[in-house]
Amino acid sequence: MPDGVTVKVRNKDKLARKLHQLAPEALKALTAANYETAGEMVSTAKRFAPVRTGALQNSIHTEPGPQETGAVRVVAGGPATTKGGYDYALGVEFGTSDTPAGPYFFPSYRLGKRRHKGRVTRALKMSSKKVAKS
Repeated sequence: MPDGVTVKVRNKDKLARKLHQLAPEALKALTAANYETAGEMVSTAKRFAPVRTGALQNSIHTEPGPQETGAVRVVAGGPATTKGGYDYALGVEFGTSDTPAGPYFFPSYRLGKRRHKGRVTRALKMSSKKVAKS
C-alpha cells in the first residue's frame, strides 16, 4: 500500500502563472483599500479632536508604511503638539492627572475597523477574480 496521496494538477503552468500574478494585483487592491480607510480615519479623528489652537487637528495625517505590505500609518501629534518634551496629543487622548481623557484617535479607529475589514475582503475577491479572468 503506497504512503500518501498523489494529486495530478492539469495546466499547472497556467495555475502557477496566475498565482504569481495574484500577489501584485492583491497588493495594489489592498493598498488602495488601506488608503481609503486611512483617509476616513483622519477626517473622523479631526472631527473628534478638541480645538483650542488647531495644532492637534492639523497634526493628524497619513504616512505611507512599508511598500511591500501596502500599509498606511495614521499619525497624530509630533513636533507641532510637543511642549517641553511632552506631546500633548497623548494627554488629550488618554487624559492626565489634571484633565480627563478626550479620546479622538482610537474612537475613529474603532468606527472604521469593521468597514475596513469588509473593504479588504472585497478588494481581495475582486483582485483574485480579475487575475482568474485573464
